[in-house]
This record gives sequence, structure tokens and C-alpha cells, in this order.
Amino acid sequence: ALLINDKYNFNTELKVISMENWRREYWFENTGLEWVNPSPNMPTPKTAIIYPGTALIEGTNISEGRGTTRPFELIGAPWIKAKELAKQLNMQGLSGVTFRPAYFKPYSSKYAGKICRGIQVHITDKNEFRAFEVGVHILSAIKKLYPNNFEWIKIKDKYFIDQLAGTDKLRKMIDGNEDPWNITFELEKDLEKFAIEREKFIIYT
Repeated sequence: ALLINDKYNFNTELKVISMENWRREYWFENTGLEWVNPSPNMPTPKTAIIYPGTALIEGTNISEGRGTTRPFELIGAPWIKAKELAKQLNMQGLSGVTFRPAYFKPYSSKYAGKICRGIQVHITDKNEFRAFEVGVHILSAIKKLYPNNFEWIKIKDKYFIDQLAGTDKLRKMIDGNEDPWNITFELEKDLEKFAIEREKFIIYT
């Protein structure tokens, strides 16, 4: 809020009340508080960690696990081969995560009532896990393995993935069969710029 107010010259009389005894390296578990779902599809702290990556799946015709007890952890579709996808992703050497073949039947949302095959995302090290990187690799792997089935969803003639990613670069690079490591490298250049830009507005050390 402080950054936006300054960057766009809103000149709003803004006061941010900071929390006491909070440090940037803390996870929710460090608070000792009970988790309260901020959304019906955010049932655990782990879901919140995975979400920034697998939320990208919402821009496709693949189930992101809505309508199951593991939203955003379960990823799949009726036409995916679970073992094949899990093997492809585990070969990528992504840090802090492993993928297991999974089978699930959503009770609502995409493919409601149909058996989906795919993966479950398992975090093995929260400090090493890179959610966006994982999301890009999942999209890239499914597009590569199932090009005739994979589709980007459009809402009002606009690709939803472009809204989720904040750019059309991700979609175009995946459609161009760019290496997923190159995709994350290119897109994270903007992240580096933002890290510098936000520095003077950081509240917690």
C-alpha cells in the first residue's frame, strides 16, 4: 500500500499498523494461532504456500483440485496419464517438492463427477519450494505431453492465464515450447526489479 501510494502519487493519508513480534522469515505455524480459512478452497497453511503457483492452472482446462479436499494440491484431467506426468515433473529437479501420481473425482467445478488423473504436489522443504516455478513447470509439462487436449480458457474473449500471470508472456512462451527454466528466468527479471523498488517500504525485517 505504501509503495502504490508513493509510486502513483495518490497522496493518500495512509497509515499502516504493523504487527508486533513478526519477522519476515516466519511461517504461519510460528504464530501459534489456529488457521482460519480465508476461502473455502484454502483449507490449510500448506495450500496457501502452493497456491501462488498452482493457481495458474485455473487459466486452463485442467482441474486445479477445486471440489476436492486438496484444492491446488491435486492437479489433473480425465485425459492425463498420472504416472507419466509425475515422472516428467520429478525429472526436472525442482527444489523442495515432489510429485506423486494421483486420482480424484471433483464434486464441483471442472470435471465434476468425473475421475481425473494427474498429480499431487507434496512440499518437502518450505524454504526451498518456489511456487511460481512449480506452476510454470506443471503447465509446461502438460502442454508438452498432451498438446491436443491442453487448452487455455478464455473469459470475455480474453485469456484468463494472462490475468493470473499479469502478462501474456507466460502463455506465449509455453505455446512456443520454451524450456520452463528459461520461462521462469525471463519472468523473474521483473521480480528482481520489484524487489529493489519495494526495499524502502518493507515494514518487517
